[in-house]
Amino acid sequence: MSKYIEFNFIEQKPKTKIYSVDSKSQGESLGLIKWHPPWRQYCYVTDELVFSAGCLRDMAFFIDAQREKGKGLRESMKNLIRGYILSCKDDFDWPSYPPDINCKGWKMILEALEIQNSLLSENLDIMEEIS
Repeated sequence: MSKYIEFNFIEQKPKTKIYSVDSKSQGESLGLIKWHPPWRQYCYVTDELVFSAGCLRDMAFFIDAQREKGKGLRESMKNLIRGYILSCKDDFDWPSYPPDINCKGWKMILEALEIQNSLLSENLDIMEEIS
């Protein structure tokens, strides 16, 4: 499933399961994936932190955006948006045409476009400083 981490079943609770997230190279547990009742969803949990799938996806998107800053902006943003959409395709509740702006999938696209606009204005500011 992953090049660097593996997910191992740990325990069956009455209604949920617990999995260990382990480093393949170090053989150490990085944390757990288990049901987090306050948020009513499975989360990645360490001794001190709790991350939902959405939080982890947003962090990955941000990291990708930072990496892509040095590349051509237009192509980079197309790739980032495409990757963001594909990474959370199971969370999308795609509507039939015409699109419903309240659909989670469309909201994610709009979020990605807002990030694109933010990166574009940031790059324009840098270009103005240089010239």
